[in-house]
Amino acid sequence: MIVRLFRTGGLPPSENEKVVTVDDGRLAVWRSVGVPAVGSFVGQLSASESESIQALARRCVEAGDLTAPAVPDSAIDTLLLEGARVEVGQRARPDGAWGELLDLLRPLLERTDRPHAAIGLELAPDGERAWLRHLGSAALRVDLSSLRVATRLRTPTGEPGGSWATDAAGPAGQIEAGPGWEYELPFGHGFAAGDGTLTARAELVVYEREHPVVAELVASAGGRIPRLRPR
Repeated sequence: MIVRLFRTGGLPPSENEKVVTVDDGRLAVWRSVGVPAVGSFVGQLSASESESIQALARRCVEAGDLTAPAVPDSAIDTLLLEGARVEVGQRARPDGAWGELLDLLRPLLERTDRPHAAIGLELAPDGERAWLRHLGSAALRVDLSSLRVATRLRTPTGEPGGSWATDAAGPAGQIEAGPGWEYELPFGHGFAAGDGTLTARAELVVYEREHPVVAELVASAGGRIPRLRPR
């Protein structure tokens, strides 16, 4: 049975996240908000994961459709099966098989280690430069005409240490970003190596097939976030 989880809505930039699994254990993920890389990712579920998802999906079909009210401004999780669906708030957990199935599917949104057609935000180890880089084997179309870049500094105790943002509009129109493509960002944030933690964000438009999607990337350089201080 094909199992589809869609997460949409919420505060801007709106969620547009998807998990699709098929009954041979193949996994397809689309991410667009709050992650180091956006776009499409693929994977393979373990035999036990696939069996558990399929067994719960059959129970959910027997239980029938379910809709629950969501908290205002919450993203909505819609789970579609062959013959049944559930629609609940992003953090809601229904009772029974629907809740158990959501428990298995929601963590799959974090399976972004195998990019297929994606764009990543990468920081230099010293935090002085940043790039958008293509990841995976397939091209992804992007639009940099509304590109925005921002950084935020936190002290070792977690206190605000400064912030910086700029509208960094790039070339107008769609760009076919394929293997080897990269784009260096304007990154004049005014911080230098030292104590503190720098978080970088970039907002741009990516295309899911023919649909433009506002994407938000959060910087991470190989899992390391540079420690910085204001100049």
